[in-house]
Amino acid sequence: SAVYSKQGNFSQALEALDRALQQNPSDPTVKAELHFSKGNQLREMNQLDEAFESYRLAVELKADQSQAWMNMGGIQHIKGNYAAARMYYQRALRLNPGSGLLKENLAKLDRLEKRLTGGA
Repeated sequence: SAVYSKQGNFSQALEALDRALQQNPSDPTVKAELHFSKGNQLREMNQLDEAFESYRLAVELKADQSQAWMNMGGIQHIKGNYAAARMYYQRALRLNPGSGLLKENLAKLDRLEKRLTGGA
């Protein structure tokens, strides 16, 4: 039953975010934040395609959201689209060059790709 209550909380949060987005806030930063939060909720619910779409809308409104770029990379990474994942991670790293997590994710991709291409 714990699973259900958690799902319920997520869907309530999603509904609240959708309501806020329907009011179409004029400030693009606010709108980008809402899309980003929505992406996080969807990702928690394992709706990766929908989450990706929300992050994409967020960075369209506000291109300097390194976290959204990183999460887009993470979703591509999970789906096995390593070239796309690398592109998003690198975009995030340009915005946040000090991020250890991003460097770690890129290193993981390097290892995966080496394994795939049969390198050492």
